[in-house]
Amino acid sequence: MLFVDLAGFSELSQLHDPETVALQIDPILAGLAGIAERHGALVSPAEGDGFLAIFGLPHAHAAAP
Repeated sequence: MLFVDLAGFSELSQLHDPETVALQIDPILAGLAGIAERHGALVSPAEGDGFLAIFGLPHAHAAAP
């Protein structure tokens, strides 16, 4: 499991409008998601500046009963 909480997010969100904050953090969260997914993680939808990726979950197979 990987949990990320961006430092300084609360202050950033108090100083700038939500659209500006989203423009700044969305590329970071998207980059984290891409890396985690390439390594087989299930990525939970972001909540504010929080990021959660879970590794090692079993995967369903089409041939499984």
